[in-house]
Amino acid sequence: MHFFTRWTLFAAIGVYSVSAFAQSNNNINVKTSTANGLCSISVPGGNAPETEKPMQLEFTLRPSDGLLRIAALVNGWPRAQEADPNRDFPVSLKFDTQQSTASDSGGYSSGFYDRLWGIWEGGDSSNELLLLLADAQSVEVSADGLNLGQFNLQAQGMVYNWLNNCVVKQRAAGK
Repeated sequence: MHFFTRWTLFAAIGVYSVSAFAQSNNNINVKTSTANGLCSISVPGGNAPETEKPMQLEFTLRPSDGLLRIAALVNGWPRAQEADPNRDFPVSLKFDTQQSTASDSGGYSSGFYDRLWGIWEGGDSSNELLLLLADAQSVEVSADGLNLGQFNLQAQGMVYNWLNNCVVKQRAAGK
């Protein structure tokens, strides 16, 4: 099934799932953004390896072409600050469903945040990750010989549903 068809097909499912979750009395801890026409949602995690600095795991989807980026964000992470910004390696995600995927590319960067990032290049690559997120409640991130630990995605399918609903709204707005 084509990427854009999947988004349309899952739109109704996403709205229903988010609505059902909202009716329960669960507390969630996420940050969301639609800045620059992108759809981003992040969840808190443990401390970055070799530090006492807390991480956030951010998922960013670009509605125009389906490119999906994940990033472990940290303020003050020497490993990212000292890394070669041109070095490329895959970032692996293993979900509580026992399914996994690896990014098309990945690396470190520093700026406002120090980050370990991975990119799924749209099309089948990002569709695979999105479908894994649909059933997931947690994900373990590893790359470059590091295990960043497990991140709680707050509720089964919540990250997927938020990204899906955001993309539908962004496209309806012509973005």
